[in-house]
Amino acid sequence: MAETDTEKKSLADFCKAWAVHFIILLNLALTLFLSDKLNIWVDEAFSLHTTEKSLSYALEQALNFELQAPLYFAFLSLWRKLNGSVFFARLFSVICVALTIYVVSLLSRRLWKDVHPGWIAAAVAFNPLTIAVAIEMRLYALILLLTSLLLLSFYDGYLAEKRSRRAQVCYILLAIAALYTQYYMGFLLAANACALVLLRRWRPLLEYVVGMLIAGLCFAPMLPFIRRQMSAHTAPLRDTESWFSDFKFILWRVKDYLLPAESETMAVVRTWVLRACYLATLWIVIARRRQLRPQTIAPMTIALTLVLFFLIIARLSGQLVIQIRHTAVLFLPLVFAAFALVILAGKRWIVMVWTLIAIMFALPLLYARYRPMAKQGDWQRVAAHLMAQEKTEQPILIFHAGAELPLKHYYAGGNRLVPLPRDNTFERFDFHDYILRDEREITSALERTPGNHEELWLVTDGNCGFSGISYNCALLEDFVNKSYTVEETRDFYGSRVRLLKIRR
Repeated sequence: MAETDTEKKSLADFCKAWAVHFIILLNLALTLFLSDKLNIWVDEAFSLHTTEKSLSYALEQALNFELQAPLYFAFLSLWRKLNGSVFFARLFSVICVALTIYVVSLLSRRLWKDVHPGWIAAAVAFNPLTIAVAIEMRLYALILLLTSLLLLSFYDGYLAEKRSRRAQVCYILLAIAALYTQYYMGFLLAANACALVLLRRWRPLLEYVVGMLIAGLCFAPMLPFIRRQMSAHTAPLRDTESWFSDFKFILWRVKDYLLPAESETMAVVRTWVLRACYLATLWIVIARRRQLRPQTIAPMTIALTLVLFFLIIARLSGQLVIQIRHTAVLFLPLVFAAFALVILAGKRWIVMVWTLIAIMFALPLLYARYRPMAKQGDWQRVAAHLMAQEKTEQPILIFHAGAELPLKHYYAGGNRLVPLPRDNTFERFDFHDYILRDEREITSALERTPGNHEELWLVTDGNCGFSGISYNCALLEDFVNKSYTVEETRDFYGSRVRLLKIRR
């Protein structure tokens, strides 16, 4: 009997010790599978183009076309020199996310020694945002990794009882890397300073300010680019909403990160769960205010400060400029703030319940999102359909023009791809380039295309505008109805393919 108890205890210890590793393996299994199976979409096609040539070209395109800080694109350009496939390009993001989960577990051990880090790691590993950024060749997985490393080195260098000089140096280097990855990450640096102020850590705050001055000087060469990039990003945007509307928008972002819900049923359930959480939070803060410690105050301060920053951005630039992937730097601080409150309650079983609730919301959304086994546009299947059905002298018109890039990656047929209203250019990015202004732009594109055009294919992605800019989809449809008959229609995930025959 004693041996059986010992064996059970050994098995339990083994499971606890390897829980985080098992969670990372599950995350890797899912993200590697999806990275291999899913098609690329427009933004990923931009990444492929930006990083397909030299490192200098990637840096130039990142600054002038992508309108982004350049570090991620430099990394991806070098990474793709080893292997040029889509899967390998996505593998960089997969690795970043796996490392993020591990770093999250390390920070969890430092903050809450009596709570198993597997709970926090699981909440991060299976969140739909984590999965989405892991299977995409964009900068957001790197943002998650840098955020986790910044939070870890911030704790070791400025919050821990025995502050580490090496951690402070690492933090400065990570801060520089973060600013060269995404400008919004500067908000995290400011939020960490706010945590030190609230905790009255004046000596660490002085050291922190000195370190950030060094990071700022290293980032100074980017300042001339930022104004031009921000102007190009935000010029088309108009915020016509009220402060209250912007506040609700940011609050929804917080909800979508912590308890993601896509269906109406889950949204209703989330409403009631959050109402219970609000009451519980109020009770916890009041009842256990004397147990508030830096490991609780710091995550909450950081998260709330970031929320405030993004509320201001929403107000100044409009809600479209901060889509859910754009605010990825907010995700991990929110997760840690939520667990800080849950752990403050003083009951270990509440941590388990909160994690299971988060996963309960995440899994249905993951199933719904990836059940079609396609990303927006489904361009791999679109290309296969065109190559199976097309005949010679059937040009393929594509609207809007940006959709040509992912389709071209898969299409190997004999007809010409004709983006509308004009060919894509990569000297600069401008939403106005996608506006179809006149029917003559369509006829002109056809005149430049060899063939008699008795029949042609029309591929549309349903993207008809951005903010106040209309791409004039109606003008295209009027032209089609007036000049052609639709012989065949096939709908895909986020796109439509039609075979058109000229009217006589």
